[in-house]
Amino acid sequence: LLYETGIRRDDPRLANFLHAIRHDEQRKHSVLDMASNEVINENLDRETFKRYVGDAIGIIAKALKKQLVIPDWPAFIRVIGEIFESCRDFNDGNVSFIFNAFSSFDNLSKSKILQSIFILC
Repeated sequence: LLYETGIRRDDPRLANFLHAIRHDEQRKHSVLDMASNEVINENLDRETFKRYVGDAIGIIAKALKKQLVIPDWPAFIRVIGEIFESCRDFNDGNVSFIFNAFSSFDNLSKSKILQSIFILC
């Protein structure tokens, strides 16, 4: 469920959380290998839960509440895929001209241009 929010398995904010689960052989398979629509069928006492979650509680809570920068990851991936597919066949244009023109701007101007392009898209 957590990975469906767009958080990567190697996210450093989850390192301690994943380390705790991986080293608890008793619950290792029930937590890491279960399907996203399954729930843990065993109760965790408060201390075990706190030990697992630790510093990752903030990112886990944000992910589950859809409060990340991209709140709906599956929808975002779908839209990006649609944009990619609609642009896949475009092969005209002069990329080198664009990069040469862009290189003449200072970093602040480049940042403003990129922000404007992002807003327009």
